[in-house]
Amino acid sequence: MPWTTITVRVSRTFVPPEASALAAQLRRTAGEIRRESGDLRSTWDGLDQTWDGVSNDRFNLEFGPRPGQVDGLAEWLEAAAGDLERTEVTIWETEERVVWVG
Repeated sequence: MPWTTITVRVSRTFVPPEASALAAQLRRTAGEIRRESGDLRSTWDGLDQTWDGVSNDRFNLEFGPRPGQVDGLAEWLEAAAGDLERTEVTIWETEERVVWVG
């Protein structure tokens, strides 16, 4: 019987084991940013209630979008963590196979 051994390329697709740990770190960082954003909003609200006039208006114009931008960063980190967890890597390996050549 004419059997022979050949080398073939085989792909293997997987999520790298480090992806889960990195995604968890991104989520922890997003949580920290959200907490800081909450503190920032509390401080902001306190200023807004006790501070009137042109200075308050100018400060609001300059600083007003910042808390939302901080929240946006936390959302971006969450999305990046999700992307990272779904990242698949394909590697090509070789293996020996015995095949019939008849």
